[in-house]
Amino acid sequence: MLFGRENPDVVILDLGLPDVDGIEVLKQIRRSSDVPILIASVRDEAESVTAGMQHGADDYVVKPFDYNDFVARFNKVSQRRRTQ
Repeated sequence: MLFGRENPDVVILDLGLPDVDGIEVLKQIRRSSDVPILIASVRDEAESVTAGMQHGADDYVVKPFDYNDFVARFNKVSQRRRTQ
């Protein structure tokens, strides 16, 4: 996984990945890192949002999203990294 070779400040994770479930990727990242994670997904069911948040996402935005809302959420999530 690319994440293991990089040290990102923030991860924007789409749950609809071609080869693996995004929640599994989230779990893998959380096993080794507390990097802020913002999920951006078309999955708008309460179960998907709840699963993302329960497994360690810092926020969840449903696509398509308003640009200004996304930027505000990204800034809020990335702020956590700057204060650590």
